[in-house]
Amino acid sequence: MRDGANLAIRNFIEEVRAKSIDPSDREFFDIYANEAAFGFSVIRGDIEALARGARVLEVGAGILLLSGFLAASGFQVHAIEPVAAGFSHSRKLQKAVLSHYEKIGLKVTLVESEIENFAETECFDYAFSINVFEHIRDIEMGLSNAYRSLRPRGALRIYCPNYHFPYEPHFNIPTLFSKRFTELVFMSSILKSKRVIEAKETWDGLNWINVTRVRSFFRKRFAATPVFNSRATYLIASRIMSDPQFAARRSSWMSHCLRQMRRTGLLHLFKLIPVAIAPVMDFKIERGAA
Repeated sequence: MRDGANLAIRNFIEEVRAKSIDPSDREFFDIYANEAAFGFSVIRGDIEALARGARVLEVGAGILLLSGFLAASGFQVHAIEPVAAGFSHSRKLQKAVLSHYEKIGLKVTLVESEIENFAETECFDYAFSINVFEHIRDIEMGLSNAYRSLRPRGALRIYCPNYHFPYEPHFNIPTLFSKRFTELVFMSSILKSKRVIEAKETWDGLNWINVTRVRSFFRKRFAATPVFNSRATYLIASRIMSDPQFAARRSSWMSHCLRQMRRTGLLHLFKLIPVAIAPVMDFKIERGAA
């Protein structure tokens, strides 16, 4: 079933690409397509456990590929996407994708709002966000609104960098104590980055979210405890080994080190890294019964 699901999302994306995306825009589209397929790999188990027709919320839906696939799979999907600073280039692609959905009668409800301003409560059976919460302006308001949007026994899944780990993944630079100090040391490299479109806007929008802050917030605000995936670091290292497009956006020294670790069997050590200091966080939290 899992192989079939992976093939299904890739076929869905390829159809969108072929029928709606101008050839000159396909290079950018392919980046979003790759991320949508990865996002599905993160939430796939959760999605397969949902009843058909369940209400699903994606926070930070990009050009709506994953949301569209979920809608095509029989879910009622709302997609929050305000097009944040550093991502305005996605607007053209998003419009093309939405136009395609309209032509084939596929409904995705687009919410052009920040999650901090999203006021719907107890509406969704499942909410998720993939590599978005590091760009949220107000972390605690965003987490609160995403959690409060859930129906009783609904679940929230969030995957994003953990800035306790001294590495910034968008710019492939080490982090030094604070964002401000890192900026002072590396601003020239940040501005010259060829891996990030709208580099200055992207950097300014990063909030340095971390595991400790997330865990503390949910315990204090909702008396709830998120469950972190201890294999997240191993899985992201494996992705670098198996996903050429993703690997191309990482530093060459990182790919080299990981290849050596895989060759010697040491890659499995990533499974032992405590979630508090891992480079990525992947957590799930369920809302209690009413």
